[in-house]
This record gives sequence, structure tokens and C-alpha cells, in this order.
Amino acid sequence: MTRSRTQIIDAFVLLSGKKPFSSITVKDITTEARINRATFYNHFLDKYDLLEQVVSEALRSNLGCNSHPDIKEHLSTEDTLRELFSSLIRFEKTLDSYSDGSEESEMIALVILSHLIDILSSHLALHKPGIESSVHLKLARMLTHALLGMTKNYCESSQAEAPEVYIDPVLTALINGLDTL
Repeated sequence: MTRSRTQIIDAFVLLSGKKPFSSITVKDITTEARINRATFYNHFLDKYDLLEQVVSEALRSNLGCNSHPDIKEHLSTEDTLRELFSSLIRFEKTLDSYSDGSEESEMIALVILSHLIDILSSHLALHKPGIESSVHLKLARMLTHALLGMTKNYCESSQAEAPEVYIDPVLTALINGLDTL
């Protein structure tokens, strides 16, 4: 990552902690980063592109996609889902500083959805090679929506228990089948 890109992202994150996204302008970002507008536009299309890339990088980092991707390959599907759930809980705690309106929230939700589907689809293709790729994608979408729903439920209910404890009974039923309950 170039120094100017890092300055832009750092300035954006700093400003996000001080005022709502809707109030942040490209001028605010360039002033805080001590760069000119042309430099900003060399890296990003606009502040929405910046938001999307910052959220995407933060999510990938939280999900562990940037470090040791080979370790994730060796996890079982149950462990992968557990890790993704715990990562999503941690990530949710950082989202408030990036989003104050429905437009940003929708963009952030799409970034999260896209990354999770990609991760789970790749995982299923690797661990369940006998299944058609179209089924991998459908399963990845279903699991993604289930994880996002459980994450929302966990965050809204202010659970005192650890995320892993919260999700384990559900994962057991999901992996082993509902008939085993």
C-alpha cells in the first residue's frame, strides 16, 4: 500500500470517529491527509468507493483472509463457520464509526455478503468436491444469510455468553442434521 493511500485511509478513519459519514467530504479527507484532490482520485473514485474499500479491508482482516489463508483451508466446515461468526461479531463492533445512514449500511452489508459468499463457496469447493459448483454457491448463500442472521440476533440480544458458546448448538444441528436433535 502506498504512503498516500495509507494517509487517505487513516484520515478517513479519523474523521469517521469525529463526524457522520454523510458529513465527511473529499475536501475534509484531503485536508486531514495533507494531500491534493488529484491524489485522492488516483486511489478512489469517491468517498463511497473509499468506504467500500476500507470496510472490505477491515472485514478481510477480521476474517483472517489477509494472513495465513492456508490455515483456514485445514479447518472443518463447522470450525470455519464458528470462526466466521466470531469474526463477524468482532467486526460488527467496529461498524458504527463507518455508518450513520441507510445508504452506507446497504453498501457495507453488500461488501460483507459478497466476501462471506466467496469464502464459503471456496471452502465448500475445497472440502466437498463431489458437489456441483452451483450447489456450492447455493449452500454458501444459505450459510451466509444464516451467519448474518445469527450475528444480528447475537448483537441485538446483548448476550453475556461468548459467541462460540452461543453458536455451537446451532452449528451442531446444522452440520449433523436437524434429525439428530
